[in-house]
Amino acid sequence: MADAERSDAAPALQVIRAGLLDLLVDPGRRGWQRFGMPQGGPADAESYGVAAILAGGAGTESAAATEVTAAGPVLEAVGGACRVAVACAGEVAATVQRGDGTKEPVPPFTSATLRPGDRLAIGLVRHVLRAYVAVRGGIDVPPQLGSRSTCLRGGTTGLLARALRPGDLLPLDPSACEPRGPERTMVAPAFLSDRSPLAILDGPQKDRLRRADAHALLRKTTVFRAAAAIDRTGIRLEGPPFPLRFGADVASQGCPAGALQVVGDGSAILLGPDRGTTGGYAIPAVVASWDLPRLGRIRPGGIVRFDHVDSLELAEAARTIRARAMDGLADAVTYVF
Repeated sequence: MADAERSDAAPALQVIRAGLLDLLVDPGRRGWQRFGMPQGGPADAESYGVAAILAGGAGTESAAATEVTAAGPVLEAVGGACRVAVACAGEVAATVQRGDGTKEPVPPFTSATLRPGDRLAIGLVRHVLRAYVAVRGGIDVPPQLGSRSTCLRGGTTGLLARALRPGDLLPLDPSACEPRGPERTMVAPAFLSDRSPLAILDGPQKDRLRRADAHALLRKTTVFRAAAAIDRTGIRLEGPPFPLRFGADVASQGCPAGALQVVGDGSAILLGPDRGTTGGYAIPAVVASWDLPRLGRIRPGGIVRFDHVDSLELAEAARTIRARAMDGLADAVTYVF
């Protein structure tokens, strides 16, 4: 058994087969960035939120779930029943294998109940990079620095320091994981299929990019591609260089998620949830907060385009619209009888 030892009498999910990169995530580790600890949390917070709502239960919306990258794990229920849900902005195959050997596909955006001995198998993630597996009540590992999110860059221990491995036990809250009522389902939220250019705002070094260059590089028709080197730290872009006046070096500054950071050769990196919290490269632009979840969906070789937002008023209006759409998802849940 790996880092977590737990009696089979307590409800848990056991990792039978690990996916390519399976991590525990919750909304993130807030208040520690000034000490160099990234906030972390889900790379695609919207898909994480949808999975949590489908799993149901008080507090599930902020509970720990599993982030799946490219191809997922096989998880077995031990010690008790639980309700699970899988969500993805693309497509992902999910199947429940019952204890008697029968197999049942899990319909998209629909929860499923696992009894002891049942296995949930997550297949390939298509069209996007990540999917999320939520459990009613959440995965009950002890929080570290106020969060149950894995931090691969150091500073955490045990299950929160690495990807999941076969044999790991993911403990569940016995008072919250028990399925109640019929399965939950919803129509796929429209914003998960958004393929429009990423909304981008001015960054702290916006003046280092000449207006003509900014117009050319941050317009809808200019195409970048995500390099093969994609991780939770960031996405390197392949495409036209960003010619900066006075060079790329700046005094060390805070680096927000979604920062478009330009390095010495003029290439750009979009910073993700596990980025370094400070850096010494220019940031001429930053992806708008409501489009940050879409960064977590970008696959290697994926097309990236930008659409500059001209005013903070427009940005605030767009942010409010997306927040209301997320807040309304709980009312969109229906039941499978």
